[in-house]
Amino acid sequence: MVSFNTEEKHSYSFLAWQLVLFAAICWTAIESPLSFVLNVPAKESNLWWDGIISFLFVCDIALNLSGFYKIKDTSNVLEPLKKEERPYHKTLWFVTDVISSIPFDVLAHVFGFTALPILRLFRLLRTVRMLKIVTLYNSMALLPHGYKVGMIFCSILIAIHWIACAWMY
Repeated sequence: MVSFNTEEKHSYSFLAWQLVLFAAICWTAIESPLSFVLNVPAKESNLWWDGIISFLFVCDIALNLSGFYKIKDTSNVLEPLKKEERPYHKTLWFVTDVISSIPFDVLAHVFGFTALPILRLFRLLRTVRMLKIVTLYNSMALLPHGYKVGMIFCSILIAIHWIACAWMY
């Protein structure tokens, strides 16, 4: 179970949770455009991974909705949500997170439909979360530079991958 201790400056469990989300985003950013461009039918293993990743994102939405933690953009401190701040469910992040968390391929497989290829692209909205994570990690002075360089390197590789997929399309 992931616990978020808002009293510590950077809770290791919070950072680990964000790292798990970053890995899930990277997998989605690599697999989703490739399966769209090559028109690969959904295999059972891909459906399982998509379901697991969607579950992770739904858990993150639940943590955000609970107001248990709030990331302030101006500081390096994790703080509880204050009453006067705008609630998560009234932001554009909430809409983006909910749409990207819906496993369209899994639902189509369960109900016996063929998922429209355009619905598969909604999974790419998960990569928008990468902006939040990269911004958070770049603002942390205590995080080793190796992590920051690794995240930038992964982002560059994903951009190259997307360009190659667009070239094939």
